[in-house]
Amino acid sequence: HSGESVTGKDLIAQLMGVVGCLHVLHEKKVVVLRLMPETFALYARRWLVSDLAYAQKEGELLDPHLPHTRTLALPEVLVAERDGKLDQLTASPAMDVFSLGLLLHKALLGKELFEDMSPDEIRNELLSEGELKLDLGGLKEHIARYVLVNTLRKNPQDRFTVKDVLLNMAQMKGKWAVGRRRQQPGHDE
Repeated sequence: HSGESVTGKDLIAQLMGVVGCLHVLHEKKVVVLRLMPETFALYARRWLVSDLAYAQKEGELLDPHLPHTRTLALPEVLVAERDGKLDQLTASPAMDVFSLGLLLHKALLGKELFEDMSPDEIRNELLSEGELKLDLGGLKEHIARYVLVNTLRKNPQDRFTVKDVLLNMAQMKGKWAVGRRRQQPGHDE
């Protein structure tokens, strides 16, 4: 985009469209697994899921021989791989929620959570004891902070559901009046 200003309310509305798509899929017991900005597309003012290439049914065993299974930057995948139990890991909506937390971090703070880390450093951080060290100093909205903390929990059972994310974002939508500039690709502010 061309450096246009995006209000907090508009950003939350866009993110809610994306989260809404994910909610519909989870209601149908579909786990996307490869959740990236490119997974969604805005078409005729509606958010659509444009990439389900790696999707699986909830509860279905992940195939440890597929290259994308081993590249999922998810704590539960790394733990299962470390413990030699990758062949016992099943697709779970909580996997999408962690990936959603990574997308929300980028959208709300303007930077990747693991931006300045090597793949080995990311792996070590995800396998370390305790929760992730989140620098949310640039994010003043307490509900947004709450959503990020609870989507990026290492233990899948402790994470929000997509419905929890939607409910909290709905509270933010009416309250946010913060402006943020979108950078043009290749231009620093």
